Amino acid sequence: MWVTQQQIERYKVQIEDKPTYNVLFKEALIAQLQFRKRVIKSKGPKELFQQSCKGKQYSIQQLESNLNEVIEFNKQNENVAPVENKLQYLSMNEVNDNISKQKCKEEGSNEISWCSGKVLSIHKLNGKKTEYLVKYDMDENDKWQFPLLVDMSNGDLIIVDL
Repeated sequence: MWVTQQQIERYKVQIEDKPTYNVLFKEALIAQLQFRKRVIKSKGPKELFQQSCKGKQYSIQQLESNLNEVIEFNKQNENVAPVENKLQYLSMNEVNDNISKQKCKEEGSNEISWCSGKVLSIHKLNGKKTEYLVKYDMDENDKWQFPLLVDMSNGDLIIVDL
């Protein structure tokens, strides 16, 4: 999660040469705003968390401005600090150095357990439903895709430092 303007700028530099820069950056901004709204319950006018107003889509510049306003508005209320080594909702390219513990349920069983795995990369960008590629310790040969942001907001995923 970005908590400073410098983190936003670093991400922009990371993706500036990519042909899909605008798509990547817009999806990242939307994911960040939705995470702040739904998971950590940031405060602020509802318009700051929206993707559009009166049927008109916000520009990338407006979304970035909204994110900065939400960050500033909540700076005193949120107990967050810049962290470079956790799942980054905007710096999605940096997920490689994280271990996840995810609630798992074997097919045909009602038993739920916590499965450890490593987040390898992003599989498919889709805002809050972005799918990440995960390799689980118990199944080293297979890779799985999951919408980890959804799982995290539901309490079904924990990200831990290496």
